Amino acid sequence: MSKLYKYLMIVLILLAGIICVTLVAKQKGTFCFRRVRLEQSGSAYEESEPLVFRKAVTFNQKPARIKGEIKVALAKLKEAADNRLLISTGIPFAQGQLKSEKDISFFSGGGGEIPIAVRVLARWPKDQSIRSILVQFQYTIEHTYQYVTLKWGAERATSDLKIVEPVWQYPQGMIVMPAQWLCDSQVIGEQVPFG
Repeated sequence: MSKLYKYLMIVLILLAGIICVTLVAKQKGTFCFRRVRLEQSGSAYEESEPLVFRKAVTFNQKPARIKGEIKVALAKLKEAADNRLLISTGIPFAQGQLKSEKDISFFSGGGGEIPIAVRVLARWPKDQSIRSILVQFQYTIEHTYQYVTLKWGAERATSDLKIVEPVWQYPQGMIVMPAQWLCDSQVIGEQVPFG
């Protein structure tokens, strides 16, 4: 069995495990997995005992930062002429973190602002702040990845580009957001980075 298949099986089994979340006062909670078993049909795995483990995590509700910056990686997914790729990614934001699509910008390693195209994909119902936003721009990535800086909370200086309608299965390049950012956005609920 290939390593990739084994890893995929582990991920699927973890996702299928019983997950319990118990919320307590002040938006704190406990998160745990119970009775996870890795199985392979027709092998000795069927007769083995389930692997039992628990990991408890406390969630602390913290206010969203309405202004800041973070270094993010741009990953090359396809080859392109002269390594100039169309980067296209949806970025999630925590409730109250981003009020306007004009208040997001990207800066190259040299400090120059990168012209971008943006489209709001979803808003938080409670305050109508942006929940996720599509960001597209052209960028040269010579190897596998390149770092840029994402800033939010201040209006960008460059003129907006036009959105390229996605007609591909996956883009030439994408923005890889840090695990902590994705968890803090709560775009799919309360979660913590694994590990």
